[in-house]
Amino acid sequence: MTDAAKRAADFAKRYLAQRDRLKVELELARTRDNARRIGELAHELEICEKYIADNRLDRFRR
Repeated sequence: MTDAAKRAADFAKRYLAQRDRLKVELELARTRDNARRIGELAHELEICEKYIADNRLDRFRR
């Protein structure tokens, strides 16, 4: 694997991890019934998932 491919794979893994963290934070906000935070996290998660889908980052899943 070339250096560029390794960097791309590392970036993808970090981005996927960010999505996973957003999902956990969103669930916590839902259990605490924090409507404002739920809205913010849902928006961030939607953007993150769209980026992942558009760039096919799921193929870098561990």
